[in-house]
Amino acid sequence: MKVMINHHQNTNIVVIEFDRDLPAFPVAPDRRIPVNNQRSIFSRGDQLSLTASAMAVKNAGNLPFELTVPCRDHYLSFLEDLVVIPGFISVKYSSRYSLELRFGRMFNPESVGIKVASAINRYFYPDESLEVINQGESVQSDCLEF
Repeated sequence: MKVMINHHQNTNIVVIEFDRDLPAFPVAPDRRIPVNNQRSIFSRGDQLSLTASAMAVKNAGNLPFELTVPCRDHYLSFLEDLVVIPGFISVKYSSRYSLELRFGRMFNPESVGIKVASAINRYFYPDESLEVINQGESVQSDCLEF
């Protein structure tokens, strides 16, 4: 699995692009309206169990892999790991092959992006190695642990 991490300079936004399908995050109707210009589709303040249930429904039959545990439980474990990544604030946008993240300004954007990519690799493509390209350079595999 290859991922490319791009930090939008002078912002707290990181975009991670993948060469594999990503699970979709549900977008609640109240999330379509930006609050203080900081719209997000998932944040650490959300109810993880509700989001996991919505992800299980939204992604059922739409991904190229099958989960070995009940879908809701798998997504819940993923979300629980995501929200404890140091510096992670929210997922602003999600598409089939990319995520746009907000991170805390006091944190290294590339480190946050690598840890999120590593979590996705671990939960959804565990049999594949992870190759991270950051600013056009490959990142050493020992930097990918979290």
